[in-house]
Amino acid sequence: MVRAPDSVDQQLERVIGRIIQAGYQIDAKGLRLLRELASLGTIEGVTERALTEAATLPQKPLFLSCELLRRQIPVPENAPGPGSTPSTIPYAQQIDARLEIINSSSEGVGQSGDIQELLAYFDDRFTRLSGILRERSDVRDAIPLGKALDAPAKQKVKAIVFVSEKRERKGTIQVEVEDSNDRATLLVTANTNKATFEKAQRLFLDQVVCVEMLKVRNDLLIANDFINPDIPERAHCTGEDEVYAVLTSDLHVGSGKFLPEAFNRFLNWLNGRADGQDQRRIAGRVKYVIIAGDLVDGIGVYPNQEKELEIKDIHEQYSAVGKLLSAIPDHIEIIVIPGNHDATRQALPQPCIPEKFIASVQRYRRVVNLPNPSRIRIHGIEVLVYHGTSLNDVVGTIPEVTYQRLSETLPIAMRSLLKARHLAPRYGGRTPILARTRDELVIDVPPSILHCGHVHVASHEMYRGTLLVNSGAWQEQTTYQERMGLNPTPGIVPVVNLKDLSLLRLNFA
Repeated sequence: MVRAPDSVDQQLERVIGRIIQAGYQIDAKGLRLLRELASLGTIEGVTERALTEAATLPQKPLFLSCELLRRQIPVPENAPGPGSTPSTIPYAQQIDARLEIINSSSEGVGQSGDIQELLAYFDDRFTRLSGILRERSDVRDAIPLGKALDAPAKQKVKAIVFVSEKRERKGTIQVEVEDSNDRATLLVTANTNKATFEKAQRLFLDQVVCVEMLKVRNDLLIANDFINPDIPERAHCTGEDEVYAVLTSDLHVGSGKFLPEAFNRFLNWLNGRADGQDQRRIAGRVKYVIIAGDLVDGIGVYPNQEKELEIKDIHEQYSAVGKLLSAIPDHIEIIVIPGNHDATRQALPQPCIPEKFIASVQRYRRVVNLPNPSRIRIHGIEVLVYHGTSLNDVVGTIPEVTYQRLSETLPIAMRSLLKARHLAPRYGGRTPILARTRDELVIDVPPSILHCGHVHVASHEMYRGTLLVNSGAWQEQTTYQERMGLNPTPGIVPVVNLKDLSLLRLNFA
């Protein structure tokens, strides 16, 4: 039997143990380099050579430094230097793209705006999320809300409901819930059930949940627990080939705050003009660049935006995007979706960027133009690409998630959407939503990667087998963001190895 190759984490753990055993420590920069080397399969040879050199030094170092490790990376005689053209064909150029559009929002599924269509929209959401909830063993005994209201006093019951209203005052939360036929009031108090109280604080309006409750009288019930649809705990998917996907977003070309120097450094890296053989090899395996919206800064999107615009014509903004993207090697597939700054309908789901605008990009570089959100499969890995506008509603719902603390709490925000199994649970909040007969924002199947942007803060974590990635931005802080207290992290690029979903964060700022 052939043993499967060790994962990046397994290699890293083994090598760190070897370093400690030899009497050395490793700093953060060295650790990042070791992770990159593990993804390339060269970690052990480099480490052993570094340990050998360290043993010959006149004074034994405390740390096995990043510089010492880098000196051990073999560089071929014909390796290209900065600013030169690579002498070998990149690996990604030698293989075909494997891109499949699984599903994406369509324009033809009802959009008349009448009350019947709105009712059909919520009925579809409730039916599908109820089905997801009933797959859980702890929800299978849920009964209709009407039967729960008819239950004898002091009996515990469960029901799947919509959260329609929520009011918090003096350590008590009053939650109004309903299903297709009935409505009830739930009470949650911090003194009697702190855990449930905190869950109630994090409930979105219009979210579908299962509530475990105690019947008190008439239509009054005490909530004991709230159960989210959530995604099941599972191992993350692995691909068949070591190719990479660059996840980025929020270029905001046309803004005076766009960072052209940082973006040019990124383009040089993609073209194999980076310092270090390991970086050139990674760039040579990039097969996909996925841009999760806001290609341009747009016109009149936020108050006094025109004062910060460098390009004031929307067509010229898209032309500038095309010129930038034309520098990306032809063998790399570029996938784009719109964001709230792009020239298309704001309400979710957003259609593709219209032809009259995307043509200004396509004139210079072919891109795959998809709606927001879209679900795709690249080299066997399913990616849900969503701009992330509803993260604004998360900031207003989950107490610890604030614009001022977004760098720390963004994973909590993204995780909350997966727990609700919906990309924009709240209807009528800060996120415009087009009600159709089918709710296309329900997350029916957990993706391997959820890729968002919008909030301009780079972040990632693995949650129950799904890699959550927010790809930051290419725009420095605007006056609007400054007033919000939002500190962006521009120029950071997440690069995902589609073989094992390991992620590198490259900083071009």
